[in-house]
Amino acid sequence: MRIKLLLLFFIIGADSCVPIKERQYLQGDRLVELDYQTKYVEYRLKSEDILQIKVFTTTVAEFNWFAQAQTQLEGGGDPLLSGFIIDEQGNIELPVIGDVKINGLTLSEAQKKISNLLQQGGLESPKVVIKILSFQYTVLGEVRAPGTFNNYTGKINILEALANAGDFSDFADRKNVKIVRYENNIARVLYVNVLDRDILSNPYFYIQPNDQIIVDPVKAVNARTGQQNIAVSLSILASVASIALLVDRLINDN
Repeated sequence: MRIKLLLLFFIIGADSCVPIKERQYLQGDRLVELDYQTKYVEYRLKSEDILQIKVFTTTVAEFNWFAQAQTQLEGGGDPLLSGFIIDEQGNIELPVIGDVKINGLTLSEAQKKISNLLQQGGLESPKVVIKILSFQYTVLGEVRAPGTFNNYTGKINILEALANAGDFSDFADRKNVKIVRYENNIARVLYVNVLDRDILSNPYFYIQPNDQIIVDPVKAVNARTGQQNIAVSLSILASVASIALLVDRLINDN
């Protein structure tokens, strides 16, 4: 009977633990050094993106009409409110130049197109730098600090995004991290396994604006309430075991 009780305690204890192998990132042979070619797919601009556009030129300040117009637009306010918004037709409205269609272009392509237009408008050797002010992503589920985060670099991978959310909780399913991505009014659900080092060459390694990263709990522990139930069960079993041992001792004494 004692052996059965000990075996029962072992099974319950083992079921409540998450193996170390389920927590180690980028698993693989430690004796081999490998290079992974990351697959960064450059983001293409779309309607409702809010952009910061800065122009550097050799044109003297008094003739730099773009800088003068932008200063009036900014007015020291919130950058999101003074940024250039891509409208439903895929255009932004630039001072003097007017509407410029940049929907579907990458940042580098948009910078080159605007630079050419500014040069035609009279600015000398304009260099255009564009940042996406509305680059947000959301992390939900089994992480320590879920929420919505901003990214101003224009390039962030899923490991960085999860780190900003405080990393995984102890009960996170690291093998099936979901990314919900919206494209042309269609929601796509993508899956990545951060335990596998091949994630470094996965095309979904880099996230995009408005991605939603969802981390489910592991099957072994579906929720923290499960841990509480296990604690209660262990307490009850301990009481039953104590009573059983007491009865067994009384029977043997008689």
